Amino acid sequence: MAMKSIVKILVLALFLGPFAGLKAQSLLKDSVMGVWMISAHYSYQLPFGDMAERFGGNSALGGMLGFKNGKNWMYGVEGSYLFGNNVKDLGQLENISLGSNVLIRTDGRIESVFLAERGFTIQGFLGKMIAFKKPNVNSGIVLKLGVGALRHKIRLIGDKEYIPQITGGYEKGYDRLTSGILLAPFIGYQFMSTSRLLNFYGGIEFNLAFTKGRRAWNFDQNAPADARRTDMLVGFKGGWIITKYVAYTEKYYYY
Repeated sequence: MAMKSIVKILVLALFLGPFAGLKAQSLLKDSVMGVWMISAHYSYQLPFGDMAERFGGNSALGGMLGFKNGKNWMYGVEGSYLFGNNVKDLGQLENISLGSNVLIRTDGRIESVFLAERGFTIQGFLGKMIAFKKPNVNSGIVLKLGVGALRHKIRLIGDKEYIPQITGGYEKGYDRLTSGILLAPFIGYQFMSTSRLLNFYGGIEFNLAFTKGRRAWNFDQNAPADARRTDMLVGFKGGWIITKYVAYTEKYYYY
């Protein structure tokens, strides 16, 4: 008897499963739904303002945790790790090198020190999706504003075991550590498939940060390192989204 009951349940599930899937797809197409979103994103950014005097283009990898409610308002948190090798040589190692960032090691050999850009952004955001009837009312143009922090510095790369000139805290006099408040507006498009398998977004993000130097002293300049700056980054940002739908409404929000 138990085996017959199990067989009946399996047959019923196989029969009703496709209809349940069609119903879910219909809801996603016609009803604005609340959904949790986890995404991974990549962006390539170009610097402007004071940022452009120190770095060239950079990449950013990050993630987002957010929620879109039944009225297509969006909110959440996200962060990105900034990295790049396009550092404009400011000559900060000139006084301790043989030129071209070549330093004398403790064993008498020479070591080339490479400069790289490193940093991160973290922000909370609030946004609105402007949905259309097609492809579904959970996809559309996204307008967001993020508020948070930007931090960046110049990383000195070399075999630091043999170059004490930039180790033991001395690197802080050369790395130009900078941080401050970040404003990050974004405009783009977000697609949420009715099958729930294909969910992504892409658009333009503008980072405007009011920053200042965070080190006490720049050794090469023999001057304080607390100058105030306006750092800007503009780039295309795209991400892949994993979703978890939690609710829906019977109302429609067409524009």
